[in-house]
Amino acid sequence: MDFTDSYVSIGVLRLNQHAELPQYGTEHSACFDLRANLGGSERVSIYNQYNAKREVKIEIIEPVPRLTLHPGDRAMIPTGIILDIPVGYCVQLYSRSGLALKRGIRLANPIGVIDADYKQELFILLQNTSDTAEYIYHGDRICQGEVIKTIPTKFEFIDKLTEIPSTRSGGFGSTGVQ
Repeated sequence: MDFTDSYVSIGVLRLNQHAELPQYGTEHSACFDLRANLGGSERVSIYNQYNAKREVKIEIIEPVPRLTLHPGDRAMIPTGIILDIPVGYCVQLYSRSGLALKRGIRLANPIGVIDADYKQELFILLQNTSDTAEYIYHGDRICQGEVIKTIPTKFEFIDKLTEIPSTRSGGFGSTGVQ
């Protein structure tokens, strides 16, 4: 990645020797990849489709540790890192399109937000939406992240809305699809 333009520096605290730095896939990628770190953990919390939580032991299958996600399971996948995000920024997390399309693995929440004051290990909440068991292997690229500048916002009650000329009426779907 060419950093000739201005850039934001984010420190990454490695929690174990198996953790990897976030990396951009190509020179022009908008987002960086985060990887599963199953080599530094023994257990992972998994929630089934009925919200029942269980602690699952990571399978040490040579040569790479893996975790089984059954249909409907949601799991907190460790990354082995803590991001030191500067004040005034956040990191937004998104599903990887290939995982979602080919294997039915996606973020359980459409967008994850990591705030600047979050200083704990980063876990990625993945869900298996397929009808077959899927595996997450140590080192798999499990989601992508984007650094976003935040704008401090002040909210206050007002007595009336700002008048803007509009011909709109209605709400959901009021502008049609074409």
